[in-house]
Amino acid sequence: MPATLGTFEVGAAGRGDPAGAARARLDTAMAEVGACYVRDPALSPALLAGFAEATAAFFRQPAGDKLALSARGPGTFGYRPAGSGAYAAAAGTVAASRDRCELFKVGAGTPGDSGGDGAAGGPAGWGAAAPAMRSAWLAAYAAFEQTAAAAADLLAAAAGPADPGVARWMGGHASNLAVNWYPGDDAEPSEPSGPSQPSDEGGLRGAHTDFGPFTLLHHPGGVDGLDIEVDGHWVAAPPRPGHLILLLGDLLPFATGRRWRAPRHRVSAPSASGERMSVVFFVFPDPTTIVTPAGGGPAEAVAAGAFVAERLDRVYT
Repeated sequence: MPATLGTFEVGAAGRGDPAGAARARLDTAMAEVGACYVRDPALSPALLAGFAEATAAFFRQPAGDKLALSARGPGTFGYRPAGSGAYAAAAGTVAASRDRCELFKVGAGTPGDSGGDGAAGGPAGWGAAAPAMRSAWLAAYAAFEQTAAAAADLLAAAAGPADPGVARWMGGHASNLAVNWYPGDDAEPSEPSGPSQPSDEGGLRGAHTDFGPFTLLHHPGGVDGLDIEVDGHWVAAPPRPGHLILLLGDLLPFATGRRWRAPRHRVSAPSASGERMSVVFFVFPDPTTIVTPAGGGPAEAVAAGAFVAERLDRVYT
């Protein structure tokens, strides 16, 4: 990722900036690329390591054991085998090949979700099927929720008068925690390494933008493979120890009248063949939240839940 994006501190460490220099740099980064690295000293490495260990053990099980926790529809929580979705189709502009990764997802619970058994709702019965994993996921959800709230505060400060209320969206939010699992048996690069022209296909997960206001990414083990579109070319965004990658999703650029942008990104094959885990915290406001773009009126307003659901339906059609 270009050095100009830099790294931004969130939480208590990110509030000591009376001159606003970091906020101005973040505003520029969100307008030019829509992505950056963030560091939250309060996010425990030990907690993340335990989460990764329990989750990897789940994904390494036989397929039939995982299918017992299958998600049952586009907006539901649980397990999805490789080939279930095509994220490159989310924008409705391409007929994309299916993504080559497995997925497990839980969330805060939204209308229409099936199952759920408590905070960070999951598929029905998963506490009995994977108790160690459930405990680790509940702890990780709470930790990412705190980091996301701190990141939302920083984004709101960077947006200034253009802020649509991103920090307020964390109140009663319906965010999801997901893991994308690439088992490493199909890890041939689809394109030569280095900068290349963006395409709607490419690698293990097709090129797409995210849907909510923003997303936080963590890559246990430091595996690479994430590419972000920058100035019309794919640029590798390698993991940095102790940092997350923040990506804007479609909802925040929509709400800021396109002052900021949501970057297309994809997962190409990692440089060394092997398993790859991507931990993803998708921030979503309460689905009933009405979002009006800057300078827009009632005719342009949308409900956050409908905005996201439309894209998810395309992914899993």
